[in-house]
Amino acid sequence: MNKSANGGVKKKRTKVSRACDNCRRRKIKCTGAQPCLNCQTYKCTCTYGLQSPSSLSSGDSSSNLHKTTKVSPPTNSKLPEELGGFMSTVSPISSHSNPVASPHCDGSNGLYEDDSHILQQIGLLTDSIRCLKGARPSQSVAEAIQKIKSQIISIESNWKPCVRQAAIRDIQPTGASLETQLMINKYTQKLSLTKYSTIEPSSFLTKNSALNQHPAVDDIFGLYGPSLLLSLRGIGFLFKHFFDPGVKMAIEYKTTLFLMLRFFDACNYYLELEVKSWSAPIENHYRLSGQLFLSKEKAIHDMLKSIPQELIRKTRVEFPLFERPPSTHDNIKMFHWISRMMFISCRESNCNVSEPKDCSELVPEILEFLQTEEILSVLGFEYLNVTSYTPVGDLDYLQSLLFILKHQYWVGECRVFSQLLSMATGYAQNLGLHRWEYYVGIDEKLAERRRGLWWKCYFWDKFFSIQTGKHAIIPDCSISCLLPEVFRELGMFDSDEFMQKLVTLNRPLSASIANRMLFCSLSLALIVGDFFKTVLYHKKYTDFRHQAKPAFLKEKLMAELINDVELFVERFKIIKMHAQDIKTVTAERLDACDFSPQSAEDATQATRILMFLEYATSVCLGSVEHLFARFKGAEFPRDIQEPLNNYRIRIHTSWRSIIDTIGSQNIEIVWQILATGSVLYVTVLTDLFAQNSRDTRQDVLLVLRASRNLDCLSSLEEAMSKAVEMSRIVRQLTKHRTFFQLMVRISLQLFMRTSRMANAEFLQFLEREDKTLVSSAERVLGMTHNNFQTCFVTKEKSSYRLSVERSLEQEQALPPQSSVPPELNNDVTQPVTGSWPPQNITPKEDNQEFGQKVKESTFPMSPPINFNLGSLDDFLNYGGDDLYNKLWGDINIDVPDFLSQQEPR
Repeated sequence: MNKSANGGVKKKRTKVSRACDNCRRRKIKCTGAQPCLNCQTYKCTCTYGLQSPSSLSSGDSSSNLHKTTKVSPPTNSKLPEELGGFMSTVSPISSHSNPVASPHCDGSNGLYEDDSHILQQIGLLTDSIRCLKGARPSQSVAEAIQKIKSQIISIESNWKPCVRQAAIRDIQPTGASLETQLMINKYTQKLSLTKYSTIEPSSFLTKNSALNQHPAVDDIFGLYGPSLLLSLRGIGFLFKHFFDPGVKMAIEYKTTLFLMLRFFDACNYYLELEVKSWSAPIENHYRLSGQLFLSKEKAIHDMLKSIPQELIRKTRVEFPLFERPPSTHDNIKMFHWISRMMFISCRESNCNVSEPKDCSELVPEILEFLQTEEILSVLGFEYLNVTSYTPVGDLDYLQSLLFILKHQYWVGECRVFSQLLSMATGYAQNLGLHRWEYYVGIDEKLAERRRGLWWKCYFWDKFFSIQTGKHAIIPDCSISCLLPEVFRELGMFDSDEFMQKLVTLNRPLSASIANRMLFCSLSLALIVGDFFKTVLYHKKYTDFRHQAKPAFLKEKLMAELINDVELFVERFKIIKMHAQDIKTVTAERLDACDFSPQSAEDATQATRILMFLEYATSVCLGSVEHLFARFKGAEFPRDIQEPLNNYRIRIHTSWRSIIDTIGSQNIEIVWQILATGSVLYVTVLTDLFAQNSRDTRQDVLLVLRASRNLDCLSSLEEAMSKAVEMSRIVRQLTKHRTFFQLMVRISLQLFMRTSRMANAEFLQFLEREDKTLVSSAERVLGMTHNNFQTCFVTKEKSSYRLSVERSLEQEQALPPQSSVPPELNNDVTQPVTGSWPPQNITPKEDNQEFGQKVKESTFPMSPPINFNLGSLDDFLNYGGDDLYNKLWGDINIDVPDFLSQQEPR
């Protein structure tokens, strides 16, 4: 007891070892709990991220870890006899022995058990190694060092953070999910599940912003989708590049944001049309065409009359066992016949157009072609719907499913692709095609057919994974089917042998062009399947417990991840070499004046395979960046940063190859790679065009040449305006072309903003470089051309827009943010609502006068009802900035670790 000056008893002051960040900023007493009483009162996140003065003055970083378990040094019995005396002099953990230096470590480890004793043990062993290295070199010392290193490796390998069972019982139903709270620990302050999704995990479920009302991972784009930049958080990341702090967004950038959001509405509108065309194909076809629908039977007969006789003849020649059924009521036979005509139509679809000026001459031919394709799609889905409950056991039915699957990929209707894929893979697995046991006792001809059908299912399954970034339907661990003949001739009977022997295939294969194409396509699928299984979705890298491990262990995981990715890259190089060889051979045939249909088809197919190889590899390398983002601390170590930069360079190279093809090839090739090129465009947008360099200027010219080539497709759409509504092919083509032109517009604006160029200066730059591109740039940057006409195809609100509106409404319904003391919110980025601070206000003025002038100088916030995308004028004049700041005000685009210096070309 201490006596005060007046003789009273002075109560002994209660001290806490550490104050939370918010209490330290406000200079108020902290209870030291997690969360502390003050943070609970003000309903803010309680963090211990700032170092206390005591920790700054003390060199012992392990002193902040309370409840530690005392660990003895390695016992002498485990070391060479002559080292026993020496090891007895080893001191406990020294000031630099702890391998972890967490800036926000307060001893609390969230829902996990305390791991201080493990840190101490590693520190003690590390000190032992340092002391041994200071001894006189000998064989015994070397053995001791090696033995201790093995102990450290064993500890690190077996480190598995343990969850406190008692703690998880206290989680409230209205609080954050258990998965969210498992991210809270002394090693993790911010969590990134993707490059664009970074959150500060908290046990309190906060909805104080519209963005926080949506999950951290978008279920549409998945964990690793190549289009993640188009997710809700991704769009915020993208358009953050167009904001200057304290300055309202320029009109041209607002217009681009408006076009982006309206494009989503258009996609939703087209999706609704597609759903109707799948579920009620004939009725929807007649509704769109405006024809009188009398009966389904008459409609089928009328559509069959419109199919060209030449297509029927080619189908009969190719598939003599599947002739036209005498009755349209024979559903199974009609399904087989229609699906095979769809296959022939895809194969015979090449349009030999080399220059855009020839496009207008193709209008009559293309209109007839589109009408035929639409009729085949309508009939195909009609008979699919009535035969989908066919009992399992019919290989012909599985073949027909695969024909329709390929046709839908060719058409571009990706939404129904997943449904068809699920049907085909489920049917194949029920037939037992994926297991070798089901092949015993049958003849080789039938067995090879079954193998071929299975591996086609497998290829499309991995193709779907590449397109969406989601886990494949088929589990690779369940497959034991032998590989096709072209693989077996190389001594590869299963995927394991393929992976082992692939590195030895450094010479062209001595097989037919068709078999070599099969080898390249299936090899890519096998490599991608292994990459998804052993890297992207493997528990080794995706275990939630990794977030509760210290930084040095995360760095070791990243090093192992680098090795696995490099293995994938090496395998890809071998497949690319074989694909390039096929393209060379097929091109030589055309150069030798061999213009047979088969030679032309081989040349086209070789280009497609090579382009898809580039695309698939780039998507995988881009996907792994989202995995690396989970382990990132303040910054990546140099040995991690270098390979990440190399991945970006590879992606850029592949993207340029695809864009160059879009800008120079015929309509058929452009149509086949436009969708993949557009998706890959998204992955390079911000890191290629947000800088000013010679390479960036060349990239600008490259995308404008591709945009100019797409103007040919735009002229075709004008000539076939009626077909836009009727034909699913034209709808998809229009959608992909619009999206590509939108990406070009964003690229040019990013480049001009970074280079500080006005529109006039940019057009002068193009005039000097390539004057033929000036008109293309004007069309993309303006709103008078029909480049973005698709964005205005509907005024209906999409589900995406409705979800955003609901988020804004819920945010507005919350208590005003001002109820929380501003000192506790200084880490939250506030919406930019005008010039801040007001120029005529100084900090010395009276607080009341200051608040009044701020209120007068602030632009009014637009209510949720003003999220109106029906009119560009409404969007521009009713607070586009407010919308952005409400949704994405706290998005951070400072991710230099994922941006590479462009390579010289």
